[in-house]
Amino acid sequence: MDKSKPPLWTKDFILITLTSFFISVMYFLLLTTITPYVIEKFNATESKAGLASSIYVLGILLSRLFVGKYLEVSVVKNFFILVYL
Repeated sequence: MDKSKPPLWTKDFILITLTSFFISVMYFLLLTTITPYVIEKFNATESKAGLASSIYVLGILLSRLFVGKYLEVSVVKNFFILVYL
């Protein structure tokens, strides 16, 4: 009955959590600055600046889908190539 659980707060868990947090903060900060930047630098209307922000968000979402799958395949492929050399 006495099953010991592995600790949650390991070094790897903390590093992965902090990395994920900072990446999310970076995307959020960039997203909130795109609209004013587009309005100021390109003299765009608010609706066009909002469209630019929306395209940025869609690009992030789609790239995560494809890049994640590509990294998974390419890392495994490169690992096997390295092992067989």
